[in-house]
Amino acid sequence: MIKTIVFTLVAATVSLSHTGEELFSEGDFENGNPPVRLCAPAGHFEFAVIREASGNHCAMMRIRKTHIDAKTGKHAINGSILAGRVKGRYGNDGCEAIKIKPDTRYEIRFSCKGNVNKLYLRAYCWKNAAKDRKDRIEHKYKSPIIPASEWQEYVWEVKTDTETKTMAVDFQVWTEGKQGSLTETTGNILMIDNISIREK
Repeated sequence: MIKTIVFTLVAATVSLSHTGEELFSEGDFENGNPPVRLCAPAGHFEFAVIREASGNHCAMMRIRKTHIDAKTGKHAINGSILAGRVKGRYGNDGCEAIKIKPDTRYEIRFSCKGNVNKLYLRAYCWKNAAKDRKDRIEHKYKSPIIPASEWQEYVWEVKTDTETKTMAVDFQVWTEGKQGSLTETTGNILMIDNISIREK
């Protein structure tokens, strides 16, 4: 059974009904390859679309190694599943991301599970040519999500800016600090499924 949790970033009641056209194709990972990619230092994460024992397909990200800053000695784990045709090494280019309207409310749905300690959720919205981070507006959920061992569905509402033209969703796993103080560890897994983006 999938539990549903409702989040909102605007002062409005979130409706659970699907009202607009689906903007994220193949978000259930069952047919074809949806526009989803890994954004992380090379070799630090494993990423794949997997088939569970139940037959369900989903995206999976597994932590493989910790980054150590040669100058400061600080340890960090930082990787994201980016949904929405984002380009560039750091996911800054949104010129081919999901086409959306300015000054409009959108409902973002997804399911997740895993044993990572925290999932940081963001919606990136680009304006103008949308090829640089300076053209990107970040909508951050107010607190991290703690994934459960079973699938849970989340619903999040975002209102776009007056200049917004494209959007993508960032599912980030991140921790930073001294050795032994990190909240994540190698082998931890995040799984994402049933991604949906619709106009309200």
